[in-house]
Amino acid sequence: MKRSGTPWFDVSDSQTYNEGGGVLLESNATVMYNLIIYNEAIRKPAGTTEAGGGGIRAGFGSPKIRNNAIMWNKGRYGGGLVCFHVDALIQNNVVFRNSGGEAFGGAGVWIWNNPVQSILENNTIVYNSSATTGGGLSVQGTTVLARNNIIYGNTGGQITGSPTVSYSCVQGGFAGTGNINTNPLFTALGF
Repeated sequence: MKRSGTPWFDVSDSQTYNEGGGVLLESNATVMYNLIIYNEAIRKPAGTTEAGGGGIRAGFGSPKIRNNAIMWNKGRYGGGLVCFHVDALIQNNVVFRNSGGEAFGGAGVWIWNNPVQSILENNTIVYNSSATTGGGLSVQGTTVLARNNIIYGNTGGQITGSPTVSYSCVQGGFAGTGNINTNPLFTALGF
């Protein structure tokens, strides 16, 4: 079932946003073993400031987002996943063919103003498309430790911001220990 976001009031900046096309959470929840597909947060209903987090919007907690397929979602920022004011563990997900980025960039994973550090580990973030920047991963105002990921084939750039990236395959390369710039040679499945 296609969903189009939930208007909610953000106490951190006293604004109302339309977010979380598939999943909207503000907690220490664990989101595991889901197909989060064909959702969107692109409309700005009356009284809302902006719309994003087409697949998942996680805020204000320490969520664990593991072993999900986050695909074909749309958001004006964070088409696949938005993490805002959280210390998230994002692990073993496929983030594929999400789109958006018109508002603040980011089509695959958008991580913004997290209080301590988020960990992005063992994910495949590929073929997402941003209208501006951060097609694969967009990081702003926070510390992100990204290790053992494939970030490849994204439109609008692979990585925006300054995460600490290690042992990852990043198209075009990225500074860090053990990173490579090599085609991952995916098998075509007609997606």
